[in-house]
Amino acid sequence: MELNADPQELSKFSELAHRWWDPHGEFKPLHAINPLRLDWIDRLAPLRGRRVLDVGCGGGILAESMAQRGAQVTGIDLAVKPLKVAKLHAIDAGVTGLEYLEVSAEDLAQQRPAAFDTVTALPALAESRRRLLAATNGAAASGDELADVLAYLLSLKGQL
Repeated sequence: MELNADPQELSKFSELAHRWWDPHGEFKPLHAINPLRLDWIDRLAPLRGRRVLDVGCGGGILAESMAQRGAQVTGIDLAVKPLKVAKLHAIDAGVTGLEYLEVSAEDLAQQRPAAFDTVTALPALAESRRRLLAATNGAAASGDELADVLAYLLSLKGQL
């Protein structure tokens, strides 16, 4: 199975990692929309007490927020530098119930099938769809393998 990651995107976010938590920097839009994303997710799949996987977590803005709402969060990404920033920020902020792993969704699905109640993959799904459309000159609108991998990570009662 091919990894669902763009090496150029991983490199770009690695270079910006040290500014991930600057609310006035390159990630200002993420900081601005995070409360909206968090509330939307919490309404659809209440977070308190749930096991949540955040695919493509980057520097941990959403993952840390979900942990603060009472979820046990696993954030995964393939970019090492943003993960280090996420880990350090969580320690500095005193956030618990949070782990960060450098692993693909595909590999984690093999390691921990049905381990999560909720899976978020907002950046990963957007990138995956962009790559799928580019590869098919816009002809493919669905059929993305990543959705199957994410579903495999959910427990039987979980939500994607």
